[in-house]
Parts: sequence; structure tokens; C-alpha cells
Amino acid sequence: MAEINARKRGRRWEYYFEVARVKGKRKRFSKGGFTTKADALSAGTKAMNEYLNAGTVFVPKELSVSDYMDYWIEMYCRPNLKPSTIASYKKYIRLHISPKIGHYLLTSISAEQLQSLINDLVSEGFSKNTIISIKGILSSSLNYAVQPLHYIQTSPMVYVKIPKGSRSSFKASLYVRDVIEEDVINKIFERFPKGTSPYLPMMLAYHCGLRLGEAFAVTWDNVDFDNKTITIDKQLQWHDEKKVWYLTPPKYNSSRIIDIDQFVLNLLNELRAEQAANKEFYDEFYTTLHYNEQDGINTSSGEVIDFINVYENGGFIQPRTMQHTSTVIHEFCPTFNFHSLRHTHCTRLLEAGLPLKYVQERLGHKNINVTMNIYNHLTRNQAEQGKKALEDVFK
Repeated sequence: MAEINARKRGRRWEYYFEVARVKGKRKRFSKGGFTTKADALSAGTKAMNEYLNAGTVFVPKELSVSDYMDYWIEMYCRPNLKPSTIASYKKYIRLHISPKIGHYLLTSISAEQLQSLINDLVSEGFSKNTIISIKGILSSSLNYAVQPLHYIQTSPMVYVKIPKGSRSSFKASLYVRDVIEEDVINKIFERFPKGTSPYLPMMLAYHCGLRLGEAFAVTWDNVDFDNKTITIDKQLQWHDEKKVWYLTPPKYNSSRIIDIDQFVLNLLNELRAEQAANKEFYDEFYTTLHYNEQDGINTSSGEVIDFINVYENGGFIQPRTMQHTSTVIHEFCPTFNFHSLRHTHCTRLLEAGLPLKYVQERLGHKNINVTMNIYNHLTRNQAEQGKKALEDVFK
């Protein structure tokens, strides 16, 4: 192992140590400018540890779980994941992982400690999505510590399970959402009629099955009036670090072209004419929206982006408008969320007998099992209705 040495250069001290040979020639790393020999040797120790660990600034055996999580976010997550996913991971780590196991050494963390964390989350009543997400973060990060980093030999997460009773109930309820009945749908659109900011996105969810970010990201060049289709090729997401709205491919890269019914086609034709009239009326005061990767959606720089859903003066309508909308709808439909409209759309198509594959591709489901789960739930309900009807027949 290389030794750290120090020598005086003029009035200052310099540390140095040998590094790997290059083309057979000896190489030395050094840095000067330190006031004392002790300062030089201290800095040299840190530099050599960094060198011996291929550029990292710590010794793996001394690394805490909390510091490792920060390292994993920067080294693996940031180059590979969406900013919205990274923001979600950091939140789970900050609120649930670091407070409970962050102080342990990475090399000594055990399956028992990790299982205890998961069990506590279940007993504290956290949602299935939160627990599954935290388990996934722990599994992914510790797998990365095994390969390619070799900080630990095996991941203790392979032995950690969500408690059996809760796991089965989670699994059963993963895709079960309330279908919104027609009378409630009518109430929703009476409360938020055409001309209000959430009307069009909710209609696109109900009639086309779009996700929240997809519904707010549709632009006029996505609409094919001749073929009665919309191309879904992007979604709006919030960048928590830059504090901007940015565009990203749809979830699971589920870009697709979907058919639209005559009601939606007529609605879009009316809206296109209204926007043309608004541009003429507001003239130079009409807001032109732009987009670039650094500033996201803005009003000054980047390519012009022509959303179908904007305010009368062309201003940007962001997806967060649905937070207030949902609060209002909860007064008469407590279980409502935007995804309920998408789920209702899917259910209505399956009730009408449309093929599973068609519905899967229309909604951009990752695989047909997601669609099948909704279909199975639907058929179970139909079976229950059949039993009740049978009793009524033979009363």
C-alpha cells in the first residue's frame, strides 16, 4: 500500500503518494499549499482514501446507510431516472429510511433491521404504495451496493418480506378503484363545465383514458382531425429541484395513438375555433408558451408549444389545478381522484366487450395483466350481480 509523505516547499507543505504505474512508469500524486505538515498529511490521507476507492471520498467499511443512500441517488438514480422519480425516492429516504436505519453502517445492516422497518410501516398504517415503494428503494439500492460496487457481498433485502396478511390485501387492492357512476359523472361536469380549466383534461381522462400528466400535455399537433385520433407522446411532470414543469415520455414509455369519439372530436373543433378567436382578440397580449429543458414551460425562451388546454389569454394551465378540483368534487364523491376517470373509462370499455388487448394498448398499460386485473374485478362484480338476480327470479 502506498505511503503518504509530506515535504516543505518554500513556506508551505505538500503531501504526495505513489499511484498506479502508467505504461510501466512510476506516477505520483501531490498537492501543496498547506500551512503545516499535519494539515498536509491529513489532506493526503483523505486524498489517498479517495484514490484507493476509485474516486469516492469515503472508505466503504465506514459508510453509513444514510450517506450511502445519498451516494446511490447521485451515482445511479440521477443518470438513469426521471427527476420526479428521484424526488420521490429522496422524500421516502428522508422521511422513512434514514430516520430509522440511516445511522447503521452499510456493511453491518441486517435483514432483521430491514424487516423491522417494513413491519413498523405496516403497523403504523402507511399505504400499500408507500410500503411497496420503500421496499423497492431498499432492494434496488442494496443490490447496487453488491453489484457493481462490491461494498457488501449480498443484499439482506432478499430475505425481507411484506407481512403475509397485509401483502395479500395490498395485492388484491392494487388495481381496485371506484368506478364513477353516470349520475356522479354528470354532477362533476355540471360543477366544472366547458370553459373551466379542469373540464378538458377530465373529459380526456373519461373519454380517452389519459393519465393526469398526459391529459395536460396534449398539443394541437397531436390531434388528427381527419383520422379522429390523438397521439399520446408526452406528459407533464414537476421538477422538484428546478421548480419547473417539464415534458417527459409517457409512463412506461407508453407512447400511442388512440381513437377519439365524435363527442371529443366536436369538442376539440369548437376549442380550436375559440382559441383562434382569442388569439385575434388579445393580439400582442396573448400568451405564447415556450419550452426548453432548462426552464421547462415558460413564456420567453425555447420552442413554441401549443397546448390544447390553456386559459382564455393563452396562459399555462398546470396539472396541480386538479388538487382544488378534487377537493370540491369530494363534497359529493369522497373517493374521487383524477385516476378514477381513467379507471371508469377502462371499465366501461371492458363492460362493452372490447378486446383486452385493445383496451391495454389504448390506456398504455405496461402489460396486459394490469388490464386483466381490472377485468377480473369486473367479472367478480358481475357474478355477484348474477347471484342476486337469480335469487330475485326464484323468490
